Amino acid sequence: MPVNDRLAAEWNIASSSECWTCSLNSNVDWMTDAQGLGTALSQPARVFGNRDAVARRKAIQEVYSEDVVFTDPEVTVQGRSAVDDKAAALLAGVPVDFEFVEDGERYVGADMGALAWAFGPVGARVGRGIDVLTILDGTITSVRTFFIDTASE
Repeated sequence: MPVNDRLAAEWNIASSSECWTCSLNSNVDWMTDAQGLGTALSQPARVFGNRDAVARRKAIQEVYSEDVVFTDPEVTVQGRSAVDDKAAALLAGVPVDFEFVEDGERYVGADMGALAWAFGPVGARVGRGIDVLTILDGTITSVRTFFIDTASE
């Protein structure tokens, strides 16, 4: 199965040239609102960019609502454990030099955000897509992941 079919990428609010996993400690103050959108958008790379299972589960507790719904072209899953399973499976199936990077403009609304991403080793990305997240009270309640249709390229 191609890597692009297994991707379940997440968010970060780093500059477009930075690796999501390299910017986890950056201060995100570009946007604040009642829903905590700016803060929530800066956190998911702690999950999908994290190969340390204990740290990843801790981040999931902080980043996602208990009943989060995660949908990608392969499946829809619900709950924090299911998100952990998706992240673990994705990371287990790719080399350690794979990383997520922003791959386009960020779009934000009152309680939603969208970000294009690329995944793979530096200089040889193997997957691209966009995530659309819904945020409530500073936690992610839903994720919709869309992959670029490589058949049309």
